[in-house]
Amino acid sequence: MEGKMQRGTKTTLKNERRTLVSIWTRRRHFFQCLRYSNVVLILVIFSLGMWVSNDDLRFELSDTTGSFYGRNLLVNESTADNTDEQLLLGVSEWVKGNGGYINDKVDIRRINNYLTGMIATKDMGKGETICKIPKNLILNPNNANGTSLRGSKPKCKRINYIHEIITKDQKLQSPYERYVASRTAKAHHHLPLFWTSNAKELLEQLLGQTWGRDRYNEDLESLRKNCWPDKYKSVNEMDERILDAIAIAIVRYESGNNFIPWYDVINHANGPDWTADNRHHRDDGSFELFTTRKVHAGEQLAMSYDQQSTGYGDNYDSVDYLFGYGFVPKLPQKWILNLGQGRSSRLLKFTIDYMDQRAEKNDDESSEFKLIFHDGTEHKASISDIQKELERLRKIDLQNSDMMDSIPENEKHMIRQFHSSAIIALNQILRHLDGTYQSVNTVSSSVAIKP
Repeated sequence: MEGKMQRGTKTTLKNERRTLVSIWTRRRHFFQCLRYSNVVLILVIFSLGMWVSNDDLRFELSDTTGSFYGRNLLVNESTADNTDEQLLLGVSEWVKGNGGYINDKVDIRRINNYLTGMIATKDMGKGETICKIPKNLILNPNNANGTSLRGSKPKCKRINYIHEIITKDQKLQSPYERYVASRTAKAHHHLPLFWTSNAKELLEQLLGQTWGRDRYNEDLESLRKNCWPDKYKSVNEMDERILDAIAIAIVRYESGNNFIPWYDVINHANGPDWTADNRHHRDDGSFELFTTRKVHAGEQLAMSYDQQSTGYGDNYDSVDYLFGYGFVPKLPQKWILNLGQGRSSRLLKFTIDYMDQRAEKNDDESSEFKLIFHDGTEHKASISDIQKELERLRKIDLQNSDMMDSIPENEKHMIRQFHSSAIIALNQILRHLDGTYQSVNTVSSSVAIKP
């Protein structure tokens, strides 16, 4: 009996050990499976992250290494969500549903946290239509009958028209009007007209008499007096929405009075990155955007704001970019210098560009540049005039300026960029005039400058 009990006890202990081993084995297998599944999950997330980041990186690189700038700036990272894309998707469907055409090879994508733009999703041929917007979808203050527009001066009428659009009840706004209204949150802060007083004063010092020929030479006070002398007794009374309307009127200036759906997403680029232009069809009033060369999938579609067929051509320069869009364009840069004083003043018009636009680019004097003079103005430059202006600019020491300490970073950046760009341009003109570093190309108005 005792032997049976001992055998029974041993059997029971053996079974318990087996049970414990089985439980431990199952637990070990469970945690191994859990660990493996976590690894797989992490790999999947990482792969997706790499795919998204690579997609974003491809377009961010084209922005940072190219010369893309735009009117459709997102104000800060907090606005960089899907709202922008959703609004533009609504505009696209609205355009297509009302007689417009948008090429299915083109998409609107975020270039970085601050900029959206048009991207070719497939290869496109030269002269291919990007979009065509019918007349009935184009907004124009001359076709509006708002009470604030009656009897207004042209500039004031334009601003009041925009103000009516962005303050309209959303239920009454078209998809494009909702998109325009979404551009306005603090949208004006990058324009010199709205800079801090110290930044304005420093910019005025840089411009002097030579660079100061811009079409935005009025301040907010003069706008207030001309447009709303009774409504606003001082600039401080002007609300954010009227300031937004002024800013939109400025950055859309090159389109005349037209506000063109979908088209106005396109960014600026000169040189080899310039891939699109526009034309107005007088027969039906439509507006077409088309490619100027072959465009590969993944390239950004961009047009030149100053050299477009309906634009300002040779009368629009880098100072206009600064005041009109809030940036100094990368090379090629066009400059118009007012040399001399009074009756002896002379306009010198020229473009500075890299000798090899596809070579590695350094925006300093170590690069090889070329100059192109416009309207036969080459003979209007003198060594003494250029030397005098160059010396004046170099005496403005931005590094040790007390005013720079109180200026926001974005304003500092634009001031430094304008200062360095102007000095480089003057240096190249001087090198051409003294004959030391020049070699004349086959085109008589084009001069190669070797550092």
